[in-house]
Amino acid sequence: MSNSLISKLKISRFLSILHKNLINRSWIFWFGLSLAIVLIYSFESLKTSLQSEYFIQDDARQHIFWMRRFLDAELFPQDFIADYFQSVAPWGYKTFYWLITSLGIDPIFLGKSLPIFLGLISTIYCFGISLQILPIPAVGFFSSLILNQTLWMEDDLVSATPRAFFYPLF
Repeated sequence: MSNSLISKLKISRFLSILHKNLINRSWIFWFGLSLAIVLIYSFESLKTSLQSEYFIQDDARQHIFWMRRFLDAELFPQDFIADYFQSVAPWGYKTFYWLITSLGIDPIFLGKSLPIFLGLISTIYCFGISLQILPIPAVGFFSSLILNQTLWMEDDLVSATPRAFFYPLF
């Protein structure tokens, strides 16, 4: 009797370990697929934006152009439009761009490449939150897929303006 009980425990333990390994593999697969989707969208966007150095997203023309002052303080002297957009930019947004620009990175180029990182962060958060609600990795993938379709169809994320930081922060 005890021999059959021991064998049942071994089988039960084996099945439990097998189940956990399959869940982990499934999680890795669906999470990797979610990251692949955001990278596909972001590289398509980056490819389009880097076609010409004069190509710039609509909202970035207004909210980012004046940040070249961080590289050259003599730019746009007495320009009321540049002064206006500088005055309405949120403190954290200006500070973020100033810190990156102080490393010698052009703010226009940063505005073109920043959506990749913001999209990745948003996708990771979405996948994780979805697993908290319903712990099925495929659900995390489909929710992050829907989020990415929404993000990359609109101008919010690709503009790299203050509203682009909404999804990664919340």
